[in-house]
Amino acid sequence: MKNYIPCVVCKQKATWSYMPGSENYCDNCVPRGCSCNSELKEGIDYNSEAAKDPANYVEKLDDKGRRYPCCEFSDIPEDFHNDEDLVKNGWEAYYKLHPEDRQESEEVEHWEHTMGVDND
Repeated sequence: MKNYIPCVVCKQKATWSYMPGSENYCDNCVPRGCSCNSELKEGIDYNSEAAKDPANYVEKLDDKGRRYPCCEFSDIPEDFHNDEDLVKNGWEAYYKLHPEDRQESEEVEHWEHTMGVDND
């Protein structure tokens, strides 16, 4: 029997992990929709007054026409599910195998701290 990280809702194989917390969701149960996935409509300048109007933004959709989860959700790599240590110990075990990803994560945390982003 293969190990896998279960979805907190339906217990199927999780494909998304909520990074500020520890909740994992399958593609069907992950909460979808967030302003972080919106982009300004074509032809509107970011420095214009029109850019301040939420009606001038459009939300990006995935290839199935669904809203994306918030950017605080991360894809769970396939090799994460197939390694007992990863399933048991989570991201810390993953970073041992993929230290380059930790560096990227630390860079994001540094940027967020520098920009005054509060994730608590």
